[in-house]
Amino acid sequence: MKLIVTTNPGIEDLVIEELECLLKGCCSSIKPHPKFRGRVVVELSLDEKDINRVVELLVDKATMINKIFLLLNEAKISKDRRGLEDIYELVYSTKKILQYILPYTTFAIRAERVGSHEFTSLDIGRVAGDAVRKLVAELHKGIPAPVNLDYPNVEIGVDVYEDTCSINLILTGDTSLHRRGYRVYDHPGALKPTLANAMLKLAKVRNGEVLLDPMCGGGTIPIEAALHYNLSCIKCYDISPKHIRGAILNAISANVEDKIEFRVQDARKL
Repeated sequence: MKLIVTTNPGIEDLVIEELECLLKGCCSSIKPHPKFRGRVVVELSLDEKDINRVVELLVDKATMINKIFLLLNEAKISKDRRGLEDIYELVYSTKKILQYILPYTTFAIRAERVGSHEFTSLDIGRVAGDAVRKLVAELHKGIPAPVNLDYPNVEIGVDVYEDTCSINLILTGDTSLHRRGYRVYDHPGALKPTLANAMLKLAKVRNGEVLLDPMCGGGTIPIEAALHYNLSCIKCYDISPKHIRGAILNAISANVEDKIEFRVQDARKL
């Protein structure tokens, strides 16, 4: 059983290191996706019934991932117009879809395409959607599953890279995990929390140390440090009173305001 974990391109090695710690004893291999940048392939040595436990662990503990997919099927396809027929047949042959989509389960296809093809991502979404509806209808007395592109119950990813097509069940929904939910003040140059954690990892931050962010903006780095490390002191400085007020609001929202020292401070005068 394989999971595909997405992240920001360029930090795949850091994600692999973190996943190896979190999934110790649960997986046989973790490596960069051979085709897509910003993706990591996790081969689990578990039964499919344990997938929920693994996903819950990653959602709760992983700090640098965006989405989690379950790989359902994969095959070679043509790059010309015949590739649409190949995609249709591949989706239609993926019977595992029936474990997740019933006649009254709304679904959406999320297509991604990399390479030169005689068809578009919209074409992929259309034929894949038709295949899912036919698959469900044949098992349930002609009743096809309804499409809902805005708020589907289930999302199926169809990814085409050159001559390879993979069918994935998107386990984390349409919202990326980098959206932590605590950000009530949005700094104009806000850093993604996933990248903030990558920076903390590259800086080799250790529990018990002091962390200073002299130009903290909305406070993403200090807040992520307070959430995931046990530091002796976290200092959050910025020259802008507005940004410091915003950083305080974000820290209150994340429930870590008591772990961070905030100050309006010119970094040139430290």
